[in-house]
Formats: sequence, C-alpha cells, structure tokens
Amino acid sequence: MEKNRAESAGSADLRVKAEEKAARQPEKLRQPAAKDAKTLIHELQVHQIELEMQNEELRQAQVELERSHANYCELYDFAPVGYFTISDKGIILEANLTAAAMLLAERQYLLGSPLSRFVVEGDADRFYLHWREVLAAGTGRACDVKMVKKDGSEFYAQLVSSPEDDKKGKSARLRTAVVDITDRVEAQHKMSEYQAQLKALASELSLAEERERRRIARGLHDNVAQRILLAKLQLQSPLWRQSTAATGDYVNDVCATLDGVINDIQSLTFELSDPALYELSLEAAVDKWLEDQVRNKYGIHCLLNSGGEPIVLDDTLKVTLFQVVRELLLNVVKHAQAATLNVGIGMIAGTIQITVEDDGIGFDTSKAHPPTDKDKKGGFGLFSVRERMQYIGGDIDIQSSPGNGTRVTLRLAPKKL
Repeated sequence: MEKNRAESAGSADLRVKAEEKAARQPEKLRQPAAKDAKTLIHELQVHQIELEMQNEELRQAQVELERSHANYCELYDFAPVGYFTISDKGIILEANLTAAAMLLAERQYLLGSPLSRFVVEGDADRFYLHWREVLAAGTGRACDVKMVKKDGSEFYAQLVSSPEDDKKGKSARLRTAVVDITDRVEAQHKMSEYQAQLKALASELSLAEERERRRIARGLHDNVAQRILLAKLQLQSPLWRQSTAATGDYVNDVCATLDGVINDIQSLTFELSDPALYELSLEAAVDKWLEDQVRNKYGIHCLLNSGGEPIVLDDTLKVTLFQVVRELLLNVVKHAQAATLNVGIGMIAGTIQITVEDDGIGFDTSKAHPPTDKDKKGGFGLFSVRERMQYIGGDIDIQSSPGNGTRVTLRLAPKKL
C-alpha cells in the first residue's frame, strides 16, 4: 500500500511540473515579434498555395490516368485480335471482349478455364509445346492451331505469345494474341488444290503429247517409210535392170536418195517416240537413248547399270520416268561439261531407284535456280522434274557442288505403281 501511495504522489508531482512548462510555452507564442508573425503568415500562405497547386497537379494526373486507363481498356477490349493472359498452368486469367466474341463465350465463362479447352484435340500437343517453349525460352513464339468455339464450330488461328516476368525475373504467365486466319488457310488450301490440278493437267498434257508423238511416229514408220521402201523395191525390179546403163545409174542414184530419206524418217521416228519404250522396257529405252543421243552424238562415255529382271511398269509411269531421265541426260549434255555419265536403274529395298551421275562441273544446290533451270528449251528443268516425280508419288534427291559433278536419284515406291 505504501509503495502505491508513493508512486501516485510522484506522478502527481510530475504532472504539475509538465503543466507549468506547458503554460510557459503558449505565453511565449502569444507575444512574438511583429516581424516574425508577418513572416510566419507569409510562409503559411505560400505553403497553402503550394499545397493547392500540388493538389491540382495530382487531380490532373488522376484525370489523365483515368483517361489513359479508359483508352487502354477500349483498345484492349475492342482490338481486332483476341488477347489472353495465361498462367504458367495454361489457365486464362484475362481475356478481352474480342477474344470472348471470337470463341462465342462470355468473358466470365473464359476466366479460370484452360485455354486448351478451346483447341481441337488434334492440335492440343502443338499448343502445349508452344506455351511451354515460350515459358522455358523467355522469348516470343508463334504457332498455328485449329480452335473450337463454345458452340462447337471450328476455325484456324495463329497464336502469338510472349512471356511476362514476375518480380524475380521468372516467366510466370503469358500474353497471347489470337488471330483468326481461317480465310488465309482456306485460300492456301484452294491454292494447293489449284496447284494439284495444274500438275495433273500438265502431266495429262505431257502424256497426250507423247501419245500424239507416238501416233505421228507410227504413221511415219508404217505409212510413209513403208511406201518409200516399196517405191525403192519397185525401182530395183528386173524391169529397170534390163534398161540401159544410163537408166540403171539413175535408178541407183534415186535408190540411194530414198535410202537417205528412209534413214531420216527412222531417226525422226525415234526422236518423236522411241519404239523401244513400248516394245521393250524402260531400261532398254534408256540404254538405246544413251547410245544414240549421248555417246554417238557428243562422245560422252556412258554406262547403264541395271540389275535383275526388267521393271514392269504401265505405260503412264514408264513414259513419265523415261521423260524425266531423258531431261536429266539432256541437262548433263547441255550444262555439265562431263566426260563420263553413269545411269543406274533397279529395285532397292522394294523401291524403284534411278540414278544419273556425271563427273562434270556441278553446281550449288542451295541456289533457288541452278543452271539447269535457266535454259528450258524443249525441257522442263529440275524444278519440273521434281514436280512430276511428286505427282506420280516419287521423289528426287540432288547432290552436287561446284567442281564435283552431280548425282540425281529418283525413287518411286511400289505402292504408288
């Protein structure tokens, strides 16, 4: 008890001293110098004006911020492409109105849903790899997928995603723009269809040309050449042999001329359409063409390697492959400056394989237009060779470099025959 009374007395004494000190301080403030009072009032007024000016600046800044926010919201919501913010788990955190309209869904329906829900099943893996790569690499990526709307309808879209780093510099979520590219994809599909149709027409035109050349060649051989041969035989009949020596010499000269005409017709018939291609095999036709058109005319040493039994093909494939090989051989003659030419034809691992290899000057295969594509007089160049091989279900491989010759390999799988 005594201790408590002592503490109460000490507190009361302390309070009395504090009140006395406080009473003395206002007394000093109530009697300032006039000059100090004016200065103090001026400073207070200036400070008040400063505060008012700062307040106005803050108000203007707030107005500008609200305007900018409104503009951002308008640009974000009504942008011509859909925008999503996706978490590192693939969940939609934000979406603009365009994205909602694109998927025919309310914005609240989208939020909290995985974006993969709106990607068709066949492209789900591609989408997953896309956003995982963006998060892992920390750089923007783009990919094309097929998406599905809320009502089940589908459309083609291009996703352009970029990472958004958290405070620790780690990619925590993605900003993804979605562009509807349905019109572009459909246009590409139509273009591909048109290109396929053009390839088919080009192939049919070539085959029709070959059929017409064969018809003309047959006409020359069966009609014109045979009639000329018959006329020669008539001139060489015993009736003419019993005539005068002068007449005999004249008949012999005419027969020699007819022999030349017959040889020219045979050459023309061969150039128009090689009978060996139809009567024998692809290998025999190529071998005859090498002998007559490459070795004899240009002095290039040629060698044909064919293993096993002749490859049985229908006329369409046989003609196409022969035309392709002939074009490759013409390219060698025109451009390669080769001394040796090797051709191989055979079945390897169940696939027809034809190789055309020369020891000429070669060319740079990385160039879009190699030398053999520049001069297309009477030919269709390497590009068209590739196109025609693709049309019949085959492919072409070209290996070449300047100074090291060229090796072209044609392949055609039996299932395409």
